[in-house]
Amino acid sequence: MAAQRMIAIDIGNTEIKIADTRKVMRIATRELLDAASNKSGKNTLEELQQKIERFCAGDTATLVGISSVHPKAERAIRPLLKHCSVLTIDTLLDTRSNPLRRVLSTGTGNDRILGCVAALSMFRAPLITVDCGTATTVNLVNQTDEFAGGFIMPGVDTQLNSLARATAALPPVNKKGTLRIPGRTTEQAMRAGVLVGTAGAVAKCVRMLEKTVAQSCTVVLTGGNAALISTLVQNDVECSHVHDLVLLGILHLLKCYNKDVYGSDSPSRRSRRSIEGKDLKPTGKRAQRRN
Repeated sequence: MAAQRMIAIDIGNTEIKIADTRKVMRIATRELLDAASNKSGKNTLEELQQKIERFCAGDTATLVGISSVHPKAERAIRPLLKHCSVLTIDTLLDTRSNPLRRVLSTGTGNDRILGCVAALSMFRAPLITVDCGTATTVNLVNQTDEFAGGFIMPGVDTQLNSLARATAALPPVNKKGTLRIPGRTTEQAMRAGVLVGTAGAVAKCVRMLEKTVAQSCTVVLTGGNAALISTLVQNDVECSHVHDLVLLGILHLLKCYNKDVYGSDSPSRRSRRSIEGKDLKPTGKRAQRRN
């Protein structure tokens, strides 16, 4: 039997990303929830289903892996995938070719594990992934290819939004404005405090995790705020920036599943290229590619 076409879906708190090995489609999570509840929005549920079906259409059967940190959005999107074979992340993690040997922590989100799977498929352990999204997570894979836990803290946007909501005088602040140190206005001080504070926390977490394995680790940044944080930590932590690490983790496990079940990789063999065409070649001196 021929290997099936692979589709990865990453359901986040603010965005849903649907990807194969060549391209990615993005849908705002709120847009899907509004459509599912018949609220006015950019697209109806039927229109979203048509967009997804057009994306997933192909000459071969479609195999879908879903990672979700938003249960309500996952429940809304699953009926739109009725023509696809949907596999749980637990099923994919059980594949024989999964590079991650074991998860030592309990209750760990699939997004953290999948990021580590993707990083481990490209770099040698020990390694640390830093996912800079709604939450900022710092995650360790030890020398024996085991997920060993890490840190979770509020993300850049979460911190800025919380300051504006929880106080009477502090305003909403755009994270992408000019970074001035020291900040001379309230907005500048808030932006500097959150961005520099997050970068400092990330650097501290990396150093503490490296102490637990008694050696330097390859550090891989991903997520919507990774570009902002990477420029601020580069003097303290040498790191590589890889886009859409969770999606790449799903796609890698789907490739492993295809190989285990069908004895073949996917129709596309671009497993080490990003879905947006960016080369995943490591950029840091400490980043060592897996053989």
